[in-house]
This record gives sequence, C-alpha cells and structure tokens, in this order.
Amino acid sequence: MAQLTADLITRLREDRSPEVRRETATLLADEFNKPDLPPTEQRLAEAIFRIMVRDTDVAVRQALAERLIAAVSETIRQRMAGITGLSPAITDQLVARGQETMTLEIAPPDERQAHLERLVRHLDVQDRLTPHLIMRALCTGHLAFFETAAAQRAGIEADKAHALIASGNEKGAAALCKAAKLPRIAVDVVVSATKIHTGIDDPNSPEGRLAFQAELIESCRPRYPDLIAGKPETLITKLAPVPIGS
Repeated sequence: MAQLTADLITRLREDRSPEVRRETATLLADEFNKPDLPPTEQRLAEAIFRIMVRDTDVAVRQALAERLIAAVSETIRQRMAGITGLSPAITDQLVARGQETMTLEIAPPDERQAHLERLVRHLDVQDRLTPHLIMRALCTGHLAFFETAAAQRAGIEADKAHALIASGNEKGAAALCKAAKLPRIAVDVVVSATKIHTGIDDPNSPEGRLAFQAELIESCRPRYPDLIAGKPETLITKLAPVPIGS
C-alpha cells in the first residue's frame, strides 16, 4: 500500500498531462476508499485529498468527485439496507437518484467545454451514461450535459448535437434521440426544453434552473396531467425507466 501510494504520488508530481493526472487521481481515490485503512494512512489520505482537490486541472477534481460519489452512494445503500424495511430494489432506486443528482452538480455548466466531455466519456466507460441520467439532465436544466451525453451515445460531436436541437426543430430532436438511443417520447420534451432554456436569463444559476424546471413541467402538463409542480422527478419517470442496481 505504502509503495503503491508513493509511486502514484510521484507520477502526479512528474506528469502534468491531464489524462495521466486524472487516471492517477482515480487510482489514489480507489486505494484510499478502503474501509480498513490504518489511522496513519487515513491521515495521509486526507492530506493528499486536500492537495488534489485544489488541483488546477478540473478533470482531476471531477475524477475525484466521481469516485467519492460512488463511494458515498455505496455506503448509503448499505446503511439503508440495514436500518430500513425497504426492498433492495427501492433502496437502489433512491441511491441511484441521489447519485445522478450529485453527478450533474459536478458537471461544468459551460456548454460543450472539454472538461464536460471528459466527464461524459468517463461516465460512458463506467456504464453510467444511462438514458435515465440523460433524461434527468434534460428535465432539470442541465442542457449542456444533455447535449454532450447524447452526442457521446450517438457517436457524434457535441457541436453537431447542439445544432440538431438548437432551433427547437422536432425533426432534429427526433434524429438525435434516435441516434443516442433515447426514448422516442422524449422528443417533444427536448424541443420544449431547448426553447425554454434559451428564454431564461442565466439558466445555469440555481434560480435559472428552478425557473426552467417550472416552465418545462407546465409545458408538458397537457400530455402528463399528473405532473407535480416543482417536482421534475415526476417528469423524469415518465420518460425513462428507473435504473435498478446502478
């Protein structure tokens, strides 16, 4: 453990390439996530994490955040299973919902930037770039993530995905959803979301996202009368099945 840690830290110091630093940060995060670390190594882990979270490379911070989210989600799943009477399927649904929400919160809001594309590729490799996560991004106002994730699943550039839906054209939205293997019933929501997003001042702010969610739910109410105001989850579950065992 100690030698592995030393080797990884040396690699972090000597190699400044984003890919190597992100990979090394992830390995360190996995190593220090072990529950049986001695107190001395726990303190070392905390000191290294404090240094790494201040890394100027956003991709390194995102890799760490993703690993921490996964670790926390698993801990929550185990504790919920032990203290509640919930079935494993319901527990998994609740944990997956929280994991998806946290993942979107660490995604940089600036459209199509390289850091966001790296995060999306990482999620894809981990089999976590699911239709459910992408529908959550769409319904909660994380449009940059939606475009980038849909592009990744479709095998096209993010700019092309943006161009397909930027005008609010149903044909373009349908083409993107089909290529990305997203639910066909989401096409109308993609069109509405694109139009609403462009009409909101500072749509990536907390207030802007809340305003977006409220407008999107009302725009979808004719089709789904039982949607609950202020609860985008009610729309997400209409568009994609809840992931089990994520």
